[in-house]
Amino acid sequence: MAMSFSADDAQAQITALRKQVNQLMEDRVGPAVSGYVDRASQVTRQASDYTKEQADTVAGQVRDRPLIAIALAGVVGYVLGRFVR
Repeated sequence: MAMSFSADDAQAQITALRKQVNQLMEDRVGPAVSGYVDRASQVTRQASDYTKEQADTVAGQVRDRPLIAIALAGVVGYVLGRFVR
């Protein structure tokens, strides 16, 4: 009892499998990816807001104490210069 499959049978099976995979992608993977994209967007927005707040805080401190800011920048520049050499 030998079973014989034709190329048409194989092509039909491949087509059916392709449809199943596409349906799984639409049903399972699509919503999951969408959720991750939404979460990543939210985290990015939060990081951006936090960065802006911190930049505003630093800018305010520099305006309030410009001499300290200049001295601190000089120290940081000196230390970085020593490490680079």
